[in-house]
Amino acid sequence: MTFSHVADRIGATGVRERRVRAYSVERDAYTWWPAEEQWMRTAGRRRRTAAIAGQGRLILAGAPSHVNRPRYPRDHQTARAHLRMQRDAAVTRALRPAAAA
Repeated sequence: MTFSHVADRIGATGVRERRVRAYSVERDAYTWWPAEEQWMRTAGRRRRTAAIAGQGRLILAGAPSHVNRPRYPRDHQTARAHLRMQRDAAVTRALRPAAAA
């Protein structure tokens, strides 16, 4: 009997992969939240400018990933859900076959 059969039998198949994904999301949420707190504590007047119709967000090349995200939601569960959706979309894009040229 192989290890995969034993893992299937005891219901442990995929546990490591699920933990890797969950911990990755937690790490991203943690780096995002302190950056948001730091922004909130900066001196001076802060304004989030309203979106201008027809213009998307400016993505800064080379900046940390939390800089290119929208404002952190005020509850951590929503932030984690946002990060999971981003990660799933990236995986989906990576798995798509390249268009034939």
